[in-house]
Amino acid sequence: MSVEAISWALAQPLDRSSAKFVLVAMANCANADMTCWPSVAYLSEATCQDRKTVLENIKRLKDIGIIRATDERRGKTGQVTVYLIDQEYQKRDASTVPKTAPVPKTVPVPKTDAKSPVFPAKESRFSAETGPKTGHGTVREPSIEPSGNRQKVDRPDDVSPEVWADFSRLRTAKKAPISATAIAGIRREADKAGWSMQSALEQCCERGWTGFKADWVREQPAGGRGAPVPVNRQEAIEQRNQAVGKRWAAQQQEVFDDAP
Repeated sequence: MSVEAISWALAQPLDRSSAKFVLVAMANCANADMTCWPSVAYLSEATCQDRKTVLENIKRLKDIGIIRATDERRGKTGQVTVYLIDQEYQKRDASTVPKTAPVPKTVPVPKTDAKSPVFPAKESRFSAETGPKTGHGTVREPSIEPSGNRQKVDRPDDVSPEVWADFSRLRTAKKAPISATAIAGIRREADKAGWSMQSALEQCCERGWTGFKADWVREQPAGGRGAPVPVNRQEAIEQRNQAVGKRWAAQQQEVFDDAP
């Protein structure tokens, strides 16, 4: 994080506050060479904007030249675009920077006699023409992102096509679309548990899980084979009580066998 980069971003005269907020969030991730590679998910969470709005603001910043997308990709998935924040963009010819279209003037309301209750017959109360959208004002974004905006996630190389197809059908049935963030989270938890991605997704398909947590398989051998998995506290307590009961019964049997 660079305080100078954030201060510079705050001082930029952008015509849209949401785009400026995205620029500040990107500056917060910038290195000394003003490069950054924040994911869309991070920018959405940091700015409280939905994915569609973040993508539109990134495009707006690219169009005016304040950021440039490089050919480099980074991040855990190796697919996050690396951006270069151009602090010299204001020194270029201002004519190359697109300007916001002017707001059309309001059509005047026809004058009537203040004492007359009758509206002039020759003047229409409502205009048949629809006013142009200027981009000003508050726009309510949909609470759920349209399915057309979701990016397809490719099958990981270490997962077989059959298991990937089963996992995709499971997520679809439970209305949980597969995202890059979800797959990265499952891989992180699988690594924590010492499992392969293939075994983790097999376990999800067998148990109807849309996700995977290392704590869910803490007492199970890596690879998804062995004793039943304690998926909650109550089940873990019951399994522990059963084990204690078996040990007590075995001890009583030994005492009985040793009795004269």
